[in-house]
Amino acid sequence: MLEKEKPKKRHPWRRFLHRKEKELSPEVTDDVAMDNGQEADDEVDVTPASRDLKSPGPSTPSPRNADKPLPLPPPPGKRNEEQSSPSPQRVMQARKIIEPLNHDTIRNLFSGAPHFTVQPPGHSRGHPRPEVSFPWDASLEIRDLRDCPRLSHQAFSLSTVRRHLPHHRDHDGDDDQEHKIRFDTGVVETPSMTTAQGLEPGTCGFEHYLELPIADAWNNAQIGEGDHDKGAVPSDESTPGPARDPSKKRPCPLGPDERAKLGMRDLDDAMIVQRLGYLAEVYSISGKDDTNSTLITHHSSVDLYRELFTGLLYPPERVTETDADDPYSLRVQIKALLKVLNLKDIWLDFSKVESRILLGQILWGRRHPTAKRELQPLLTQILLACELLLRLESVVKNDGLIDEGGLQITGQDIEEFDGLRRETVDWDLIMAQRWLENMQVVKPGPEESLDPAEEGQETKRRRWFKHAAPKSDELSQNGSSFLDITTFLPRHTARQRSGLLLFAHSIKWPGLDGVLECLEEHDVPPSSIDMLPQGPSPDDSDSDDPQLTQAQLEHGPHQLKIELHPSSSRRGDVGWISKFWLSGLVLPGEISNHLLISTLLELSPQILRQIGTTANLYGGFVHANRSWWSANSVVGRVMAAADGSSQCGDWISCAIVPSGVTEGWVDIEFSESWRSPREEKPRVNDAERVARQANILGSDDGSTTIFSDDLTLPVDNDDENANIPDIVLASLRFDPPPSLHPFPSAPTSIASATFTLPNPHQDATATTSVLPREISITLAHPSRFLTAYPCRPPTSAAAHPLHKSHAYSQHPLTALLSAEHHDALIANDDVVKVIDARGPAARQVLARAWCASEGFDAVVARKGRTCIGCAVREARAVGVRFIVRV
Repeated sequence: MLEKEKPKKRHPWRRFLHRKEKELSPEVTDDVAMDNGQEADDEVDVTPASRDLKSPGPSTPSPRNADKPLPLPPPPGKRNEEQSSPSPQRVMQARKIIEPLNHDTIRNLFSGAPHFTVQPPGHSRGHPRPEVSFPWDASLEIRDLRDCPRLSHQAFSLSTVRRHLPHHRDHDGDDDQEHKIRFDTGVVETPSMTTAQGLEPGTCGFEHYLELPIADAWNNAQIGEGDHDKGAVPSDESTPGPARDPSKKRPCPLGPDERAKLGMRDLDDAMIVQRLGYLAEVYSISGKDDTNSTLITHHSSVDLYRELFTGLLYPPERVTETDADDPYSLRVQIKALLKVLNLKDIWLDFSKVESRILLGQILWGRRHPTAKRELQPLLTQILLACELLLRLESVVKNDGLIDEGGLQITGQDIEEFDGLRRETVDWDLIMAQRWLENMQVVKPGPEESLDPAEEGQETKRRRWFKHAAPKSDELSQNGSSFLDITTFLPRHTARQRSGLLLFAHSIKWPGLDGVLECLEEHDVPPSSIDMLPQGPSPDDSDSDDPQLTQAQLEHGPHQLKIELHPSSSRRGDVGWISKFWLSGLVLPGEISNHLLISTLLELSPQILRQIGTTANLYGGFVHANRSWWSANSVVGRVMAAADGSSQCGDWISCAIVPSGVTEGWVDIEFSESWRSPREEKPRVNDAERVARQANILGSDDGSTTIFSDDLTLPVDNDDENANIPDIVLASLRFDPPPSLHPFPSAPTSIASATFTLPNPHQDATATTSVLPREISITLAHPSRFLTAYPCRPPTSAAAHPLHKSHAYSQHPLTALLSAEHHDALIANDDVVKVIDARGPAARQVLARAWCASEGFDAVVARKGRTCIGCAVREARAVGVRFIVRV
């Protein structure tokens, strides 16, 4: 017996559209609708498919009922009037079929829907900028939507130079975070660290994901190979330095003759220290809200000229005609500093991530006679960058500048300065800003006898450095210089300590009490500490190499290995990485997260010795029945969705106890063969494609005209989701690969996640397959996940419509485990697959693990935060073929 056909279910968005059209078309009233036998709020179904379009056949006269008289004929002229005046309802039906949706209707339908674009660089030296906006909404609540949490601590803001809303000030003793007007180099870290952590654990944001292919480079290539500078550099301003071994990646010490040829004087160490200290004071004063003080406020341009060209540089041999009227102007000084800092193969290149780490190692690594040669060039580079920065700020903060001779620095001059700067100089300026904001230089003075009451406090304050400063008789015997007894004093130790403790608490660190004890032992109060470089110790006779050698710092696509140094209460010392973090001299980019976890480990010496001192900061480690993973590892990105996991920055803490590894670091082996071919041109450099793929009005031909039948309404299938069986994450396992290719310190492992189903379950989407009781999924590819950007559908709608050109398909979670669905899921087509993983956390872990096993990235879209339609458009914008619906 055939089942009685159910009445057609009408889409709620069509009812919403009908109401909006009635509001915008007052001539169609509720009375008209009621007169035509319809409810006022009901839908007027105008789709051609829903109407009876059968052609009328020959008319058949109906039998006449003799008992029922015929109606009177209409009055003359009435017949033609009725025939020529169709009802308003029929007019509206016809309009709906042939007329496109007007602009106001479209804006109402897509109110609260994000628009995905890539904007051109805001500065001549920058990258294209991925951007999400709500141009059709004025509500602050909607415009404030984000796909990433805000940076939760002042110390974490060191990871970026991008503009971001400030967090609440931490009341821990640092009251110097005034809003500063500073020189903007136009260069930022890439990818953006403000969107590195998405709202969903183990994910990133739209901006960060698109920028990954153009991330800041590591210095894996030999120095001098290629030129990735973004600024236009005239050939005469990019003079190479002296010939040297191209494998060198560190500052190059120069002899007096070489320095003179390049326009630099042979600097005295005492002069470097004194000048750095003075510039730090000027910078601190100029950053106050109530003053516009700059370097030119305290000195005339003639005085600055004299200080620069008698102490640091040789004066230029010739000046241009523009500068002939005033050869002592700031313009001449700025050009001379730019020329020296533009020299290649002389200075550390802070545009490379490795150099941002070497900065701390040179400043606070173990001192040896060879290492001393690297410190002086680095401090010279810092000093020259500070001199340039303060002169540029004098120009910018005073909106151009008129010096004593009446010569004004114009906007054209500033553009010329921008053109003369290489990218490396921009990063020198960023480094100079961080130095002046975070460091003080304490010059050595005559030894003073301490009051007995103060001697204990002073001794405790310098426990870290009792082996660092050579004794007075050693200065002459070992040839130690003025720099060996100079103290670098951080300004914001309280901020750095507070951020470290918040990080430890957020990732559920088991040794938090030990970290606090270690900080107190070494006198790291919420005020300040001395930061002398570490000196050689009798306990470290085997570590006499001052450089981060190949065994001490390795970088590859999936590994970043570095040697850590556990703190020692007997020696009263900690590793240079800990001093690096606590100094606050942290350059933008990923190294902020590396320093956080490394400092935490160095201040937990017992844990560090148990897991091993050679850390893979792109991997993870197991300790005390728990594991910690970098967000650069796919294991962390998958397991972040599990119950009991937590994340702070780039590190994820997982509650699941791994099998195959009891204690120590884990290096994961990956396959680089992807299901989806990698695009040759990064999408961030293809703004037109991003806009087209995510266009609200469809991606077919760029048309701005749409009809009601062009729109669909994707909704979640709650009935199908209710039939998904209970899935349990049983284990995370590490096994040796079939053929070992070990790293120097540890072999690689293959990671797999095992899931169990309590009872055999018939797949609701297939007629022949039965799901297994146990499923093991190998995390074979370094897949990435991004949080779907939040949206806010109109109050009278459950979701945003989606243009039919944005092809998508919906699949239950069990389809991932069904052989019958496998080929269709991995087909290389233009259809975005939506995997329904709503429910317990293990479902999302399974969906992410499947993506990693097959080699697919995915958008993670949470119901109630992002509708399916907006998630599909974002997936198409970034070139991702899967959505994990949670």
